[in-house]
Amino acid sequence: MNYGHQLMGKLKKDEYILKSLRSIGRNKEWEVYVVTRIIHLLNDENLEFACQQCVKDKGNDKYYLTDLCFPSLGLYIEVNEIGHSGKKGEIKDKERQEAIQNSISWKQLDIDTYKYDADAKKKVNKTVKDVNKTIEYIVEKIKKRKSEIESSGEKIIWDYNAKYDPKIYINNGSINPEKNISFRYIRHVLRLFGYKKGNIQTGAWRIKCTDEWVWFPKLYINVDKDGVEWINKVENNLKTITMQRKINGVLTETPELLERAIVFAHQKNLLGQVVYRFMGVYKPSKECCAKARAFKDGKWDETNSKKNVYHRVKEKELDLSQYHINNN
Repeated sequence: MNYGHQLMGKLKKDEYILKSLRSIGRNKEWEVYVVTRIIHLLNDENLEFACQQCVKDKGNDKYYLTDLCFPSLGLYIEVNEIGHSGKKGEIKDKERQEAIQNSISWKQLDIDTYKYDADAKKKVNKTVKDVNKTIEYIVEKIKKRKSEIESSGEKIIWDYNAKYDPKIYINNGSINPEKNISFRYIRHVLRLFGYKKGNIQTGAWRIKCTDEWVWFPKLYINVDKDGVEWINKVENNLKTITMQRKINGVLTETPELLERAIVFAHQKNLLGQVVYRFMGVYKPSKECCAKARAFKDGKWDETNSKKNVYHRVKEKELDLSQYHINNN
């Protein structure tokens, strides 16, 4: 038994838990109380959670934070404090809820820490005792959700190291974009597709003897080491990826389209580590092909050569066994 390896894995998970709770912020008293009480009442080491999980709105460049989420259950908790109340606050919360649900399609559970006092004609904080009743109700819903998933045959285990281990998914034979699957290193992603060498840094890698590519885009506006600005966006509830490129502030022709792209988006996790999240399989749009020019109004229209568009073609599980049949 490799006790040192197990201990290191435990320490990393402990670090993640402590940093998750610390990320809430000392000024959010109710949120700190509610989140920590939920975690303690659940008392479940196999239930992964994240606090202040960052989610990008697909419609624009805004980012929103979930107060507490459980990725393996598809649930997130919103702690509604008195500071959120009022017309402007309610509109903002509604916008955030719509953005989060559009991005990840998770179910929201609410915990209100205030109530309306008819005598005072204003909203006031609830007592801790009253908030505890709501927390206990939410905890039971979380437990029920986990029980429902496991009753269908899926075992929920939070193994911090296994989360980034490609062997787990190779042995399972598939990966699913709905399972929030990420890897720490590009080489670990490529292991899924037969790669056996060491470190590798690349934006895209062609799978041997296929027309498929593994693609690692940064799905946000970013500037590379050469000063080129990339305007990459994911839209339409993860179904569309668009790419544009600017050099010295001017849109230029985009790179040659990938025939079939298995996308692992370049992101950062809660600990600030770069990870590559599985988004699905995408193919270039026929209507907006960078190499296909349209004849319009008596001349060639090359507008499409400055924008690559990909559509997701496989939303469920991707079969990995096909990449290990004749693996050398």
